[in-house]
Amino acid sequence: MFDDRYRYIINELKFCGVDVSIVDSLISVGAINYEIKKNNFKQSQSCIRLVESIEGMMQEKLESPINTISIQAGNSKNYLQDKSNRLNESSGISISTEKALDKIAYKIKITKMNNGSNTNFDGSFVTFKNKNHVINLGRFHNWWGSSDNTSLILSNFSRPMPTVEYKNYRPYSINILSRNIALNYSLFIKQFESNREVPNALLLGNRLSIQPFKNLEISLIRVAQFGGKGRNINSEVIKNLILGSDNAGSELSKEDESGNQIAGLDFNYYTNVSNHKIKIYGQIFGEDGLDPIIDGKIFGAIFPSKRFKQIGFSVGVGKDIKITFENTSSDSGYANAVYNHYIYKNGYRYFDKPLGFNLDADSDQKLLNAEVVFDESFFKIQYSKNNINKNMSDNNFWSNSSMKFEEISLRYTRYLGSLEFNLTGFKRFNTHPHSNENLFLLNATYRY
Repeated sequence: MFDDRYRYIINELKFCGVDVSIVDSLISVGAINYEIKKNNFKQSQSCIRLVESIEGMMQEKLESPINTISIQAGNSKNYLQDKSNRLNESSGISISTEKALDKIAYKIKITKMNNGSNTNFDGSFVTFKNKNHVINLGRFHNWWGSSDNTSLILSNFSRPMPTVEYKNYRPYSINILSRNIALNYSLFIKQFESNREVPNALLLGNRLSIQPFKNLEISLIRVAQFGGKGRNINSEVIKNLILGSDNAGSELSKEDESGNQIAGLDFNYYTNVSNHKIKIYGQIFGEDGLDPIIDGKIFGAIFPSKRFKQIGFSVGVGKDIKITFENTSSDSGYANAVYNHYIYKNGYRYFDKPLGFNLDADSDQKLLNAEVVFDESFFKIQYSKNNINKNMSDNNFWSNSSMKFEEISLRYTRYLGSLEFNLTGFKRFNTHPHSNENLFLLNATYRY
């Protein structure tokens, strides 16, 4: 929905105390606008200027339909996709139209790629709003993660799945111990493809985000595969799924057990230190049953077992530069447990690509990047060190053997009025097994 410039600005609003947790649907433009006006911005001059810079974009998206024609030259199958607009797997052309009204928003997008695949409607959706309730229908991504680079639970590395989603429009506010705490929630059901071990399986996801302080947000997240051809879907299965009483060993038949459950949390902490905007963030998830993480005589804490995690740190340098360091691992310490399951043998993947971490299961990534925002352009340079499929799973998207590589990637976007040009490239080196790989992509978009 938002190009890199506006996404950068919207993220910066967090440092001004504006709740912008839900910005993954077009109609949320209105919610952001509401939060801006609610704060009145009797704050620092930098926050006032930030709000002034985004108000024109808000008005444009709320008043005028946006039509685009986009052409991509190059193959992006093995590109480490970040939160920016997703690149198609191969060269092709897309056309789209989108509009946000008071109670409805929509986007219709048609893509035809040159690899012989059928025309698809990835990225198309319709959103309905009634008071503080929102329903989204279509093929769209839910990016559930604190990082702008990748997410362990839901990213845009795979194609978007058919989805029905229910969530709030503006944050709820509850008073606990004389403190107003903001709440956001999201609940969805997605459907997997038919050409898999259990055809047309379903994915249930729910997320509750709590903001106890203006600069701290914590989200509780759970996803679970269930249903599909030959699998039971009845009231008992749904009840056990919602209550979490559906793990192996809970006296359920194999037909009634859902599979590939993942649960955990992510967090974002924002602060200003000597005029530097600092964000500390992370995720921790687990598969299967509960397991103590604090096992004491006086108090204890439990969490899903077979845990995997991410930790990251970013700092704003000057007005328009952000530097980020991130360490992500989908290795739980149990071979081939993450994203895999004995019932849903294709695992937590859609058309073979993982729904979460772009390196798939049992993999590690360390990255360092810098982003620079100019008036009419955006630039990102990134170094990453990647260790993939350490336990040599046959289901891993990248390879059925382990592999390592380091990578330097560049992304440059230039805005020229109604035209947008995006250049993306990477160079991989120190690869094992040896395979020198380079990529260069050009994407051109015309908006009218």
